[in-house]
Amino acid sequence: MVALTQREWLVERAKVVKESITVFKLLSDLGINLRHEDRPQQIACVFKVNHSNEDRKKSARVFPDSNGYYCYVCTPKPIDIIRFMMIYENLKFRQALEWLERKYKIDPGEPLLKKELVDELEDILHPKTEKKDGVKKLFDYAESLLRRNRDSMLMKDYVDIFWLRDEMLFDFEQGRLPEDKALENVEKIIKKIKKVSNAGHPPVQPDRQV
Repeated sequence: MVALTQREWLVERAKVVKESITVFKLLSDLGINLRHEDRPQQIACVFKVNHSNEDRKKSARVFPDSNGYYCYVCTPKPIDIIRFMMIYENLKFRQALEWLERKYKIDPGEPLLKKELVDELEDILHPKTEKKDGVKKLFDYAESLLRRNRDSMLMKDYVDIFWLRDEMLFDFEQGRLPEDKALENVEKIIKKIKKVSNAGHPPVQPDRQV
């Protein structure tokens, strides 16, 4: 079996459903009377809430060739059976797909998962994104703090801390510096910036009385 991401799997399932069920079959099973399957038909729209007088003007059409449904009032373009069920039952895409699979006994199967999906599921089970973003924001704060205090620091301290911060951030983004260690190191950098920020301008001593 070909390895798929979750999105790719949904696309493949939707393709199978649309190939297995005709719009005529679906509408007939929903109790909507249709006469012929060999030509487009003008019918009263199924979505009555959007029409007055039960849509006696028959605003909708069914297209057997494209397996689509179209209403001049409700839909900006022809929709397939999945989109139809989304509107008809007020469902999301996945819910409509699963509804059709259950209704017509279509087995979606089980896909082999691509690495991207495995990583995605692992992140859901063991969230890392928020923590990683937090560490990155702390690195950004350290840079901002460093730049704001540049004039009150010795140039040597400024340069040393600047390059240390950049090297640590690079290692962190490349995955060579674990999050916990990066967090510990960047907190030390911030403390150091605050400690040396007045080194370049020591407090002025009052004049001694003679």
